[in-house]
Amino acid sequence: MIVLPRKLPLLLSWCLFSAAIAKGQEVVREYGFIAPTLANTQATTASATFGILPPSTPLTPTSTGTSAQYGGGLGVVWRFGHTDLPHHFGAGFDLSAVVPAAGKVGSETVASLGLNGYFHPLSNTNFDPYLTGGYAGLFRDFGANGFNGGVGFNYWLGGNWGLMFEARELVFSNSPSIPANRYTEFRIGVAHRSQ
Repeated sequence: MIVLPRKLPLLLSWCLFSAAIAKGQEVVREYGFIAPTLANTQATTASATFGILPPSTPLTPTSTGTSAQYGGGLGVVWRFGHTDLPHHFGAGFDLSAVVPAAGKVGSETVASLGLNGYFHPLSNTNFDPYLTGGYAGLFRDFGANGFNGGVGFNYWLGGNWGLMFEARELVFSNSPSIPANRYTEFRIGVAHRSQ
């Protein structure tokens, strides 16, 4: 079970925005995306001890299903550059929604928040790959803390507009209140950069 302090999102937000207004901020990337998504639900099996005694066998995750869903959202990334650190590192956030492909769309839609760090190994190229990871929050009529990680790239078409492609995994603790505890998103979108 993932247990994170309740004030962690507030602390990460403060760090993110204070870094964004720092003197070294030079490039901002805004993006919008759609994301075919796989939602994976896992449960644990254990013998019935009613929580009084430890289970006689270790808890083992068993897959209880994968469903196709759809996502979409908006995000912002600030890349920081100094003479020693030419735009390789950044911080950002995104807000997105995951909508089920079938069923009660309104009542089963969940929103997610990501507060991430970024690493861009290349600088000043049309092909701009990156790694990202950080905090993930899932909310609707509940709240769940977790983490996310991903890999992707921007392809700048010339000027300040480009395409973005990213694969991202969002992982949350097992809980009966959340519809799935693992989301795999394949993000496709449009990016804009400004200096």
